[in-house]
Amino acid sequence: MEEEKVHDEVTVEEKKILSDLEKKIINQVEFYFGDHNLPRDKFLRSEVQKNDGWVPLGVMIRFNRLKSLSSDLTAIAAALQKSSNGLLEISEDGTCVRRLPSRTLPTNDEAYRESIKNRSVYVKGFPGDATLDEVKEWFDERGSVEVVHMRRTFQKMFKGSAFAVFDTAENANNFVALPALKFKDADIIASKKEQYFAKKKEQRRQWRAEERLKQEAESAKNDENDFLKLQFQENCLLKFSGELDAETTREDLHDLFGEHGDIQWISFTRGAIEGFIRFASGAKEVLKAATEANDGELKLKGCTVVWELLEGENAQNMWQKLITEQQDMWNKVRSWTRGRRGGKGGKKFEGGRKRNQNQFKGKKTKYGDDGVAVHEDGGYVKQL
Repeated sequence: MEEEKVHDEVTVEEKKILSDLEKKIINQVEFYFGDHNLPRDKFLRSEVQKNDGWVPLGVMIRFNRLKSLSSDLTAIAAALQKSSNGLLEISEDGTCVRRLPSRTLPTNDEAYRESIKNRSVYVKGFPGDATLDEVKEWFDERGSVEVVHMRRTFQKMFKGSAFAVFDTAENANNFVALPALKFKDADIIASKKEQYFAKKKEQRRQWRAEERLKQEAESAKNDENDFLKLQFQENCLLKFSGELDAETTREDLHDLFGEHGDIQWISFTRGAIEGFIRFASGAKEVLKAATEANDGELKLKGCTVVWELLEGENAQNMWQKLITEQQDMWNKVRSWTRGRRGGKGGKKFEGGRKRNQNQFKGKKTKYGDDGVAVHEDGGYVKQL
């Protein structure tokens, strides 16, 4: 009696193993011929077109996953005969399988793609050593799933997340709404696939914005340092003063000196009685050339002017002041330009102008506290 009891237990266990194997065989072959795989499987599509849809089981076991389950064609045929999903049929001699002709493949149109989107979910939290069978079984316990795609790295390592397509949008929504999902001891997070991609898109947008701001901040810092590191040079600064015409502009100064030297910056506001010019070099020579070009008397808009070359400590102090002033203006223009161009940054600006350059005449650009440009007659800003 004891031996018979043990024998019965072994038989039941064998039947259980066979039943599990048959289920895996059915699931795998139905996946091959399913709506999601068959349209993308060039090899299987070519086989389907050869003999009225019939594919020899000997060909099917070329697929590694099915072969890993069983290479016994008789056992595979017997398992597929037990399928109740109405997708497959086995030939009378049990050697071939095909998708039922009545189960036509869906048209890959907008409506079908929308249906797939509504039925798709994203799940993460699986351990890295989880198998497809384990993940698929976990999904099956929580709803009717058509296909599961395990996400992998370029090195084929499981990333711990998966996409799954449920049979209906309702089942997909019900799955996402399940509380406290767990896979073994691991906490699982689930969302609709569409929501996952929207979240990733927003994260990428924020990352790009942060990177852009970081790069702009670094660029601004480098530019500021470049300005401030400009070494003081003698014979570059020229001061002018006197009873100037109230309509005198920086453009008038460009007219006087633009053909004789490289103007780097002009510090002057319309209506003021003095100002400063920073040349790239040779301020003394530029002043001499401009004076000679005006018959020995260099006037500014018809007014007598005192021209003074700054030297020594006075020149050093004014040099630093002009460099800082130029940097402040550049920062304001940069901020204003970035706002107008959607945060992409702007081009560099400086107050000087090189000879033979296109000129803007008649207005000076000032910037309010909000960084918005306000034009005032008499100004000039150079865009590099």
